[in-house]
Amino acid sequence: MAKAVALVTLIPIAALCISNLVSQSYQGDFIASMMDYARENNLSVQTDRIPDYRDLCATHNPEDAELCAPARQLEIFEFGALVSLAVGLGLFGLLALARLYAGHNRQRLAFVLPPLTRVMVLGLSLSIILQGAVAVFGIYIAETVFIGRVHFVVLAGIAFAAVIGGVNLVEASFKAMQTLNLAIQGVVIDDATGPDLIALVHEVADEVGARRPDNIVVGLEPSFFVTGAEVTVYPAAEDLTGSTLYLPVPFLRILSQDELRAVIGHEMGHFIGEDTEYSLKFYPAYARLDTAMHALIDEHGRIDYVKVPTLSFLQLLHDEFSVVERKIGREREISADQIGAKVSNAKALATSLLKFSLFADAWATLRAENVDRLNQGEFLTDLNAEYVDVCQKAFKEMDFAERKNDLLAFEMAHPNDTHPTLRERLSALGIDSGIFHKEDMALANNPLTGLLTAYDKIAVQLTKAEHRKMIGQGFADPPSYAALRDD
Repeated sequence: MAKAVALVTLIPIAALCISNLVSQSYQGDFIASMMDYARENNLSVQTDRIPDYRDLCATHNPEDAELCAPARQLEIFEFGALVSLAVGLGLFGLLALARLYAGHNRQRLAFVLPPLTRVMVLGLSLSIILQGAVAVFGIYIAETVFIGRVHFVVLAGIAFAAVIGGVNLVEASFKAMQTLNLAIQGVVIDDATGPDLIALVHEVADEVGARRPDNIVVGLEPSFFVTGAEVTVYPAAEDLTGSTLYLPVPFLRILSQDELRAVIGHEMGHFIGEDTEYSLKFYPAYARLDTAMHALIDEHGRIDYVKVPTLSFLQLLHDEFSVVERKIGREREISADQIGAKVSNAKALATSLLKFSLFADAWATLRAENVDRLNQGEFLTDLNAEYVDVCQKAFKEMDFAERKNDLLAFEMAHPNDTHPTLRERLSALGIDSGIFHKEDMALANNPLTGLLTAYDKIAVQLTKAEHRKMIGQGFADPPSYAALRDD
């Protein structure tokens, strides 16, 4: 906050101080000139009777135009400083009013954040450009008055930095205004590939009174989420609009039907009532703001000094809403858990979360091992089956009593929401974590692979896509690519 305040007030306040010093210098010169004139013309004049130079020029008498030219410059300079200060403070006032209005109300947050982000960033762009002009003009006046020479190279550098800062903010504002696009590695499910899965999702959505998702995507990465952002599904580069539900294919062999229903019910809970607008508007805008901030930082985590003002102000805007987002995000998860438990049962939701907390990290390990295999020219044909085998092994080798506390401290990763710990979620469901045993985390006896008409084919398709992704991103460089050719 302090850095952002300094960014919009330091230069205008310094400019007004410079103007005051220059004005005093002008007044001294004016008095000296009047005294010289009096002596040359044998006139008697009292110093305290000589009018103030700025007051004299404030009358805008045409006869004093030449005499008051420096005062006119100061007037313009001061006006620019005051406008710059007003714009900067106005932005803080607007932010404060927006936060006061929105409070913790989800509908108001969804209404406020998208336009506020754009107005704030564009307003700061104007402020930085104005401050650059004020700084250049102020240094020019000060050097002219106090040292009798002007360092034009310095002035040009300041002007350039101000323009670059303004341009950076304009670019950031456009990023903040762009429609959020979420990239997902997966396969879009339709009536041909997963009619039973679609029917299950629609049944659960209707039962909880949620809007049905417009799209269902399955992939290898272990995550469950629903998003209102626009989505591009790779490797097909298929663009999706509306709401999208993502489900991990391996978990159709890990979760029971009750557990899957509970998880789907939880995700559908984010599209009930006021949560719908919050999911569709607030989170995409919040994510766009985060994207705009990261765009200012290079791949090594460094930032050009001319971009510091932009990043500082965007960080302030982000931080102002992050506290609310975390609080509401956790409340949303607890509320969605209640819905998931209602559509199935509380224990089924709890065991699904426990399984996810145990098996989620296995994917990162498997992915790293797969990269090593690719570099050796070995192409696995079904990473989905491999992942399930890894999970089965992890379950058998797990000492539940030893791992229990770690599992309960797990926070699920999500592209939007902030999740509470599993311990907090179980407590909110009214479940004592002491009732669980290792057997509750066993992989399902009756896999749900039949929900997809071509489960194995989709698994192979996703495996090839994962290989291509690792190669395309430079993580793997196999000696041959023959195994990736489509049949």
